[in-house]
Amino acid sequence: MNETARTLLDGALTGAKAGMAASVPMGATMQLGRLVSEIPDRGVFSTVTHALDSRIGVDVDKDTHERLAWAGHVGYGAGFGALFGVATAALPQRARSTAVTTGLGALFGVAVWALSATGWLPKARVLPAARQSKKAFNAINLGSHVVWGTTMGAMVGRGASEKQTILGELANGRHR
Repeated sequence: MNETARTLLDGALTGAKAGMAASVPMGATMQLGRLVSEIPDRGVFSTVTHALDSRIGVDVDKDTHERLAWAGHVGYGAGFGALFGVATAALPQRARSTAVTTGLGALFGVAVWALSATGWLPKARVLPAARQSKKAFNAINLGSHVVWGTTMGAMVGRGASEKQTILGELANGRHR
């Protein structure tokens, strides 16, 4: 594998790992927001899971539903984290500092929210478009995406600045 391909693949793996991990503080931010607001206690992925259940005719129990919703949330974070990881891996090394990737991650989190809240979620009729949702709902979801993007970006930058590579760790048997 050439060096460019290795760098991009490592960026994808690092980003996926960071995106998954950043889903935890994002979920906590969403739960805290729901505690102080009047929006329903059902997350976006719970709503998506319900919509998919009804469209494909599957009826699952509450525990299975919660697990599927959480798996979807973490998987979505991993997928977009991988995309972010590839994009930042393509940057020159000096532009991959933790400060830069943290800022880019925050912007990326806003972009993911905007594309979801104004794009595929309303088009798939899972949720109304952001302009039709309550301001508190949008604020909580946008804020939680900023938390996700900032956390993910910091983790990606930390890995790049320390020159840790997942592929290198795997090759040396040190990856956890």
